[in-house]
Amino acid sequence: FVNNAALRETGQSRTLVGRNARKIFRKLADAECWTEVERAMVERTPVRTECHPLGTDRCYELYAVPDGDGLTIFFKNITHRKRFERKLVDQADDLRRTLDSIPDMVWSADADGIIDYFNKSWAEYVGLTKEEFDTDFTELTVRYFHPDDRELVGECWRQSIETGRDFEI
Repeated sequence: FVNNAALRETGQSRTLVGRNARKIFRKLADAECWTEVERAMVERTPVRTECHPLGTDRCYELYAVPDGDGLTIFFKNITHRKRFERKLVDQADDLRRTLDSIPDMVWSADADGIIDYFNKSWAEYVGLTKEEFDTDFTELTVRYFHPDDRELVGECWRQSIETGRDFEI
C-alpha cells in the first residue's frame, strides 16, 4: 500500500505495490540511504536513516522494516526540521564568535557545576585550551582566584549549585 503523501512526494501512481523500490524512487536511487535500505533487506533487520535525494533540497527520515519477502518502507519529509536544526547550529556559531570577540571573560556551567563553555578571553586568562579544560568551578577557585577571595567565591558557588540561583561575582 502506498499512501497519498508518498504519491505526492514521489509523483508516482498507485501501481507501486510489488515493484522494485529503487526503480520507483528514481530521485533516491543513488542516495546514501539506499545502503541502509539494502542492509535491511539482506540482514532482515529494521533500519532508520536520513535520505537527501539528489537534485533536491529535501530531506527524509526513512524507516525500512522487513516484511515477508520484501520491505515496508515508511518515510517522512523532515526538510523543515533539518533547516531549523541548521539555523540553530548557525546561531550558536554566531553567538560563540560574538562571545569570543569581546574582551570580557564569559563562561557557563551545567547544573552539577561542570564548566561547559568559556570564551577566548577566559581561555587566555586560565591558559588552557578547550581540550585541556576538564574541571569544575570549585577546582578553579583554588587555582585562579586570589587566596583572600577563594572562600567567599567558593561559598557563593556552592549556594548557586544547591539552590539553582544565578551565580554572580
